[in-house]
Amino acid sequence: MRQRNHEIFVSKLLLGSMAVWTGGTLAFPSTLPARASDRLEWQNNFSEHSLESIELQQRPTFLKGKALNCSPQPCPSEQKPEEASPTNLEPPTWDIDLRLEQPLTPLAQNAPSLPDFSTNTLDSPYTIGPGDRLQIDLFDVPEYSGEHLVLVDGTVNLPVLGRRQITNLNFTQLTELLQREYAPYIVNPIVTIRLVNPRPVNLTVSGEVRLPGVYTFGGGDATTANQFARVTKAIELAGGITAAADVHRVEVRRTYQGQEQVFMVDLWNLLQGNNLAQDPLLRDGDTVYIPTTEIVDPNEIRQLAQSSLAPTETASFQVAVVGEVLDPGTFTVNASSEGADNLPTVVEALRVAGGVTPKADVRQIQLRRSTRSGKDQLIIVNLWKLLKDGDISQDQVLQQGDELFVPVAEEIDPTELEELARSRFSPDTIRVSVAGEVASAGTQSLPANTTLNQAILAAGGFNQRAHRGSVELIRLNPNGTVSRRTIDVEFENALNEENNPLLSNNDIVLVNRSGFAKAGDFVSTLLGPVLTGAGALVQFPFTLLNLFGITTTTTN
Repeated sequence: MRQRNHEIFVSKLLLGSMAVWTGGTLAFPSTLPARASDRLEWQNNFSEHSLESIELQQRPTFLKGKALNCSPQPCPSEQKPEEASPTNLEPPTWDIDLRLEQPLTPLAQNAPSLPDFSTNTLDSPYTIGPGDRLQIDLFDVPEYSGEHLVLVDGTVNLPVLGRRQITNLNFTQLTELLQREYAPYIVNPIVTIRLVNPRPVNLTVSGEVRLPGVYTFGGGDATTANQFARVTKAIELAGGITAAADVHRVEVRRTYQGQEQVFMVDLWNLLQGNNLAQDPLLRDGDTVYIPTTEIVDPNEIRQLAQSSLAPTETASFQVAVVGEVLDPGTFTVNASSEGADNLPTVVEALRVAGGVTPKADVRQIQLRRSTRSGKDQLIIVNLWKLLKDGDISQDQVLQQGDELFVPVAEEIDPTELEELARSRFSPDTIRVSVAGEVASAGTQSLPANTTLNQAILAAGGFNQRAHRGSVELIRLNPNGTVSRRTIDVEFENALNEENNPLLSNNDIVLVNRSGFAKAGDFVSTLLGPVLTGAGALVQFPFTLLNLFGITTTTTN
């Protein structure tokens, strides 16, 4: 135990005393330090002592007692207390082996060994890089202290030491290495480092964001609360996520002291309020990658559209709407006051396209979406669930380039038509022209679910000249062709495609003349001039008398 105390004392003496280098020796003052922390129990037995010098086998760049080897003379721990007298004791001497296993080279020539990243997290210590402004202080040595800017090449110019490469070091590593570097010039140097102004943080945001690219954040006072960007801030800089983003598997890619690292962040967990650690601080050079979701969850997509991760500014964009709509084509859609966070939705796009036709299958509307990965997503939208069950998640949020296809229903349920016609994605009215032998021929605005029989009745029904057995339906097809077919009319018929079909916008219903009306019209056309001439001959005498002022009066 006493042997160990002697070893501890000498180690502290070397590190704590005011030692100076003289040639190849380490010289000490003739008296011990007055601090109580530098005295051990055996010091009380000596009134004064003197250590002239300790020869070193190799001059180290820092002082650290590796081992204490006693000389051939007995160590102090082996002396018997009864042989020692406080009046005639001489201070013990030891050979102190301070040799290093390897000589320490300057920092600029040999970077520190890399730490083990097997347990590294996103909270790894901040690493120094070009643009950082550091305050480096050496305790009680103001002439060596000061503020330093890390240059583009990652170096700083330090007093006495000159230029040193410090990039990619954290503050602990830099502190230890500067203490080693200054040890030949300062006894027991105490170095403190403070980040005055951090460098701007350059971030790469890619994947399912509106505006992928490289963004610069920060670059100011280190005390600023928002100096360092978080993952959510990086997504905000990139314009927000797209509707195809998978926020469960967001990747943060980082190069830390030469090691490539990938961390997984679950932003959905963050949005649910369960784990704020899922929004970590980012470092200069980090890449945030938002992958494309493989499982489409309508509820999740709508919730994300109403979150802070969604685009903050909603601009107009184009979508394509084809199929069973009144006006298929490409349209520019705007934000809807009833949409998710004012974003355009499927219903809004159908309204812009004039609404669905009565033959539309609203249970199987296809939403095709392009993703950043190059693969298209196919989402089936069931607007009937929106009508019947109030499932608002079916009204999907749209984004630039989306395509909507409304298929034809294989079977039409007449009981659903009225409810479908009252929906927001159906047109309020359609324009149908009823011409020919009806009471009020012309173009009429009718409900979207109007049938052929209803259109004829809305025009006043057949007149006396009409052929009541059939009518002609003329329709302009979406591909530009015109179809014309004859339909037998029975007002007792319910809705069916053969005898009482649903009408489309701009349909024309032509009611032809009956056979008797055609014959009468033929006779009138043929005998009209003759009858007109005979009547004029009979009327001639009366016209002549009138010319001479003679008025004829007919009495009954």
